Formats: sequence, C-alpha cells, structure tokens
Amino acid sequence: MVLHLRYPNAHTHWFTSLILHLFLEVNDERFREVVTKVLLERFIVHRPHPWGALVTFIELLRNPKYDFWNREFVRIAPEVTALLESVSPLVCFVQFAMC
Repeated sequence: MVLHLRYPNAHTHWFTSLILHLFLEVNDERFREVVTKVLLERFIVHRPHPWGALVTFIELLRNPKYDFWNREFVRIAPEVTALLESVSPLVCFVQFAMC
C-alpha cells in the first residue's frame, strides 16, 4: 500500500486515507508498528521521498487523534525512540517547505 503513496492525486489520497483509517481502527499494535516501520524506511533512503508517504507520516506524527507518540512500540527501545525523534523535525520541516 505504501508504494501507492506517490504524487498528489486522488489515488494517493485514497491510500493515505486508508492507511490512516486502518491505523486508528485496527486493534493490533503490531499492525501500527509495521505501518510505521514501512513509512520510516521510505525516509531513511536518499531523497526524493514520495510526497504521499511524507504527508501520511506527517499526519501520523502531528495529529493527536492517532496518539502516535504514546504507542508502546515507539518507546520499546531507546534506539527506536531516538530514531523517530530525529526524523520527526526533518519530516515536519519538509511539510512547511512544501506549503
């Protein structure tokens, strides 16, 4: 599904909405962890990062509805927490540059 998060269009919007909806509705923490891992893998590689993946990840990080920072997998290991906290400002900065 993450491969469909590309440039701004209706297709990307639909998959972004689907991933965010599933992140909220699926009651499995492992699913949320896998979604986060796959999105994060897209940003560890060299640029350019897909626009749709950026928008989806930014929404997960910034919207309190998803309660991302309080999830168990975010705090399970100090390395994971440090990686997410180091990527967070960079990803949120990209959003402002796109506006």
